[in-house]
Amino acid sequence: MWPKAATFPLVAAGSHLAGADGIPFYYVADTHWPLLWHYSLQEAREIAANRAALGFTALQISIVPFGDVPNVNGDKAFLNRTALAPSAAFFAHCDEVLDLLESMGFAVYIVALWWNQVMGTLRPLRSSEPCRTFGRWLGTRWRHRRNLIWVVGGDTQWRDEDLPYFRALGEGLRAGGSTQLS
Repeated sequence: MWPKAATFPLVAAGSHLAGADGIPFYYVADTHWPLLWHYSLQEAREIAANRAALGFTALQISIVPFGDVPNVNGDKAFLNRTALAPSAAFFAHCDEVLDLLESMGFAVYIVALWWNQVMGTLRPLRSSEPCRTFGRWLGTRWRHRRNLIWVVGGDTQWRDEDLPYFRALGEGLRAGGSTQLS
């Protein structure tokens, strides 16, 4: 039987993930993209408890809502979407949900920016600096979170000219002190 809870942080161990103790981590994920923004903390707790009871070990979620919609508390992710300037109130709720998931032993596959939601705003700027700045902010804010697996991407058709934005986000995460898998 595979262990349900991992010893975080997860590490790449050859062809599989393992906990910090070297024990293989059985990655069984439910995709619940809007968990950080669409649900109250109590609703997120109920969803996570249900997924734990079903044997899931990870949740796949997105930080930024699909469309520029507010979270359950009425807060938008960004004070300025073009600059990717984060809203403290929005991210306070994200912190609560992530604390909950970590306390329950879930690995969290977390999409930092859903590209098809932000690239229409970012491409005209012709600068990847907002991605780097946001990545650094996220890396600094969540560098202590041991259960995250960062995803620098999201569903979008690949365009070579977008590579600098992807790289800038990843570089920003690292510059902010993020050491999680990405």
